[in-house]
Amino acid sequence: MWNHPPHEAALEGFWVPWALGGRFNNDLGSKEIQMKHTAWLLALTVGMAMSLVGAAASAADLSPVGYWKTIDDDGKTEKSIVQLFMKGDKLHGKILKLLHPDKPNPVCDKCDGAKKDKPIEGMEFLWGLEKDDDEWSGGTILDPKNGKEYSCYVEVIEAGKKLKVRGFMGISLLGRTQYWNRSDKPAAPAPEPTLPAPAAEPAPAPEPAE
Repeated sequence: MWNHPPHEAALEGFWVPWALGGRFNNDLGSKEIQMKHTAWLLALTVGMAMSLVGAAASAADLSPVGYWKTIDDDGKTEKSIVQLFMKGDKLHGKILKLLHPDKPNPVCDKCDGAKKDKPIEGMEFLWGLEKDDDEWSGGTILDPKNGKEYSCYVEVIEAGKKLKVRGFMGISLLGRTQYWNRSDKPAAPAPEPTLPAPAAEPAPAPEPAE
């Protein structure tokens, strides 16, 4: 038989702190200690579950995956809503909505290759970033305004509220940085109004009999 330390008591195969009620007699039982033991296990289980949920939420906040409102270099002008997502183990992004387009349904007329004259909304503008500690790097970002592609890296900052985006050519010192704000999924556009079908022309009157 195990000899338990004097500051603890054995209960139904569990170690129970002495402060929960002292040594327990397995033969006689004690409803009070059983209730305290149950409450202690319940509190422990709830605490562990909350810790796991908190850790999962924290990990989600630090992920770049999701929706972001892009901010221009001036740090004020809101440009678009974009979505970052995973393709395999690499981070990609597409433009969902332009907030202040110069004209309706703009296209990337300065892009090259397959993106030439394609709609900017829905276009994949960021691709190939791989996780590197706290950053995602080694990828490419497209500026639809001038059609140029840049090397880039991104980093989630301010507890998941902002995304630091650095685009550059050659070395990262020669480039520019933007700070995007986490956003909600943009609302779907309102459906086009349905026009009533044109009224049918009346049938011609029968010709009089001769």
